[in-house]
Amino acid sequence: MALSPQIYLILALLPVLAGLAYWVGHRRASGSGNSGEAGAKRLENTEKTLSLLRATLESTADGILVVDSQGRMVSFNENFLNMWRIPEDIRLKRDDQAALSFVLDQLRNPEEFLEKVKVLYSRSEEKSYDILHFKDGRVFERFSRPQMLGKSVVGRVWSFRDVTELKKTTTSLESLHREIRERGKVEAALQASKDYLDKIINTIADPIFVKDRRHRWVLLNDACCQFIGHPREVLIGKSDHEFFPPKEAEVFWEKDEEVFQSGRENLNEESFTDAKGVTHYILTRKSLYTDADGASFIVGTIRDITLRRQAELALLKARDELEQRVQERTLELSRANEELRKGILDRSRAEEELKRSEKQYRDLVETSHDLIWSVDAEGRWTFLNRKAARRIYGYDPEEMLGRPFTDFESPEQAAKDLEVFGKVKEGQPFFQYETIHVRKDGQPVYLSYNAIVIRDEAGKVIGTTGTATDVTARRLAEEKLKESEERIRTIVDHALDAVVVIDAEGRIVYWNPQAEKIFGWSTLEAMGRKDTELLIPPRFHELYLKIRRRFLRTGQEGMLNRLVQTVARHSDGSEFPVEITVSPLRWGNDFLFSAFIRDITERKKAEEDIRRKTLELARSNTELQDFAYVASHDLQEPLHKIIAFGDRLKLHAGGGIGEKALDSLERIQKAALRMRQLIDDLLQYARVTTRAKPFEKVELESVLKEALNVLEWRVSETDAQIRWEGLTDLQADRSQMLQLFQNLLGNALKFHAPGSVPQVRVSSGVSEQGFLEIVVEDQGVGFDAKFAEVIFKPFQRLHGRQEYEGTGMGLAICQKIVQRHGGSISVQSELGKGARFTIRLPKEGDS
Repeated sequence: MALSPQIYLILALLPVLAGLAYWVGHRRASGSGNSGEAGAKRLENTEKTLSLLRATLESTADGILVVDSQGRMVSFNENFLNMWRIPEDIRLKRDDQAALSFVLDQLRNPEEFLEKVKVLYSRSEEKSYDILHFKDGRVFERFSRPQMLGKSVVGRVWSFRDVTELKKTTTSLESLHREIRERGKVEAALQASKDYLDKIINTIADPIFVKDRRHRWVLLNDACCQFIGHPREVLIGKSDHEFFPPKEAEVFWEKDEEVFQSGRENLNEESFTDAKGVTHYILTRKSLYTDADGASFIVGTIRDITLRRQAELALLKARDELEQRVQERTLELSRANEELRKGILDRSRAEEELKRSEKQYRDLVETSHDLIWSVDAEGRWTFLNRKAARRIYGYDPEEMLGRPFTDFESPEQAAKDLEVFGKVKEGQPFFQYETIHVRKDGQPVYLSYNAIVIRDEAGKVIGTTGTATDVTARRLAEEKLKESEERIRTIVDHALDAVVVIDAEGRIVYWNPQAEKIFGWSTLEAMGRKDTELLIPPRFHELYLKIRRRFLRTGQEGMLNRLVQTVARHSDGSEFPVEITVSPLRWGNDFLFSAFIRDITERKKAEEDIRRKTLELARSNTELQDFAYVASHDLQEPLHKIIAFGDRLKLHAGGGIGEKALDSLERIQKAALRMRQLIDDLLQYARVTTRAKPFEKVELESVLKEALNVLEWRVSETDAQIRWEGLTDLQADRSQMLQLFQNLLGNALKFHAPGSVPQVRVSSGVSEQGFLEIVVEDQGVGFDAKFAEVIFKPFQRLHGRQEYEGTGMGLAICQKIVQRHGGSISVQSELGKGARFTIRLPKEGDS
């Protein structure tokens, strides 16, 4: 772009005229007389000229910038400001650096812009033209030429023109020309790609189909048409309801709808009746595909999983038909291509259809869960669908294409597979051939391959193609199942019980080592013989046969699946007691019976010993109750007399008794009192079990208050502070809970430091193990932790009688009460820091 000579002249004169205007104005201010009037006239003319020049400059559509020889802005028009979107503060200040920084920030390549400016200022007389590209997509033409005053360069004029739309138009035209030139090439490439993908799809052994949102078939490969039993032209546009029994069609419809609704792939085992009325069991995999227009389709594959042999025979029989259909399909496509070439006027529509078809075929292949593959005659990969290749091998197809398939196997496996590959090239297809390949991470992957040969037009073998399914999970499951079976067999063989398995006729089919030990028959002797010959005493034969026959006839278990105690027969003819559980097991169409048998001879002896000892214990308890009665009456009677007669002697003798005799008498009475207290404590200890009451619902807070009433005098005497919280209800013997609280609170009130006030806290809660925990803690004298177990034994005291009264039976009684309630009691203590008693009881007690 070049400026007109007039505009260039205006721009060149602007600084001169501006200077002239300044000089005239200055003269007007300082001069006078006629010369002043003449100067005013010249100034007026100059201002008119400047106004005219400015109007002319602003009328141009280009952006104009004038700078001096140092690159400083001298003048610019409004278009320049608008085109560069320079802020008002920069305009007013004429801040050259700020303006330059703002301009550079808008350009895609500011470094190139600066370099160009530097070059022009170093070559002041040089003209310049280039293109500026902005970050926001705009495109400017830039033209620059020096501003001359005479022969001197006094500055530079820059002009800018927005050519964004022009560039877009030019680019669009160029693209259109290229598109027109390439259309023929693209059309041919699309047709070739469609032919190639069509050939791959129709050479795949597994049935493949595509349904639209109305569940109508829009694409079926040859294998699918053959599997259903109807030609493609009959099936296309129809739904399952028009070809299959209603129940089957409804199942297919529901499974398709699940994919449409959820968008998730599903895998289904379904029954299917073909056009000939033959019922198959099939495995279908269905995925959702959405094309560029937003239309949804079901892409599905089918695998016949009836019996493998039947599948092989059916596929071998279908091979010739498949090849014939491929030839027919090839002929049909050739005719269609001929017609397509004749329809030049519909080329654009045909091109779009080819694009859609090519994408649909490619998406179909790429969304397949199974590997779809091809190799050339040398066994080098020529095609692999990306999704399956990544999932199965961990490689992108580009990393595998051109390499022999043996590169992904161990040497031993490669030798086997090359032999099979050689047979395929001879025209022998294989179906569900299993092999082991190696993933990128070095892990083995088990694959089930299907393959057929590919020939050129002359009939020469050019490679093979087919599908492969990852069966690693199944193989690993089979290995784990085998390991599990071996583990179970090992466990059964080492079981402490005899394990015997018999068939419906009573013949022994399994006999573990423990059975040999219990019954005395070796496995070799037992296998195949009837249970009534070896195990069951003759008097039970009819009963046992009756139970088994009734189950086989009616399914009633009777004594089966129950633990039964009976007698069995040893190989020496002797009988011994056993526990036996017989369970029926369905094995195919027949039943087996597994028996777990335990010799309980020793247990019976132990039970007899327990029964005898129980009788002895009952007799001992009776004797203990008799002793308690004697202790309660006969033993205490002399003690009462000693105490009573001692009191009489002191009363009647008066001062006649000497001081020593009186001291001896008081000692006798104290000893009698201690003896009576010991007898009372022993009676309480014995009565924990002999006079126990049934459990009932007990409110612990109520029991605690009753215990405090009993201890009221001691509480008042010591000014004790007793607090409780969280006390709950439980099933217990109320009288024994009262005695438990009396003993624990009594100890807390007794064992406190002289001069201190007893502090006692009682609480309850549920432990993590589900026990009810009752805690009684004080701040008394405490004791050494090493005595924590000793203090619960009868008559154990840690202090002398002169310090603290008592017999040492209180805590022993507490422990027996807690044990009677099925719980435990423990204590934590430290000398001088009090004690903490914790009682753990079941939440529901047993009476």
